[in-house]
Amino acid sequence: MIAAGRGFGKTRAGAEWVRECVRGDGEAHIALIGASLAEARAVMVEGESGILAVSPPSSRPRFESSLRRLTWPNGAQATLYSAAEPDSLRGPQHSHARRSVAERTVRKRGICSPRCTGSSCRRERSGVTSRTSA
Repeated sequence: MIAAGRGFGKTRAGAEWVRECVRGDGEAHIALIGASLAEARAVMVEGESGILAVSPPSSRPRFESSLRRLTWPNGAQATLYSAAEPDSLRGPQHSHARRSVAERTVRKRGICSPRCTGSSCRRERSGVTSRTSA
């Protein structure tokens, strides 16, 4: 978990973490959870420090906005979710999860990293970025 103020690089660190998860695992299925779908897309995927911006052309994922899905050349996939709709996380299986400031909302509603139950699993398989108040 990264808890830092504006400009620290939380979004970039999260995008690099997702790239690292995908690089060695073509079967990775990642949940990208934002406060809203619009926030997840605008910041985590298309933002200046988002996944598309930090990915080199040879390993840049294809973004299918209508499906809320990123697909990498090696077959790994990431799906966008909104913390405002936590029930949408029920059912799909994910190997990793990246949560933004939506993490608090997700926790309050009783949903942690998909497929992970123990604290060690959450540490190893979930990337969380949040902003602190200054």
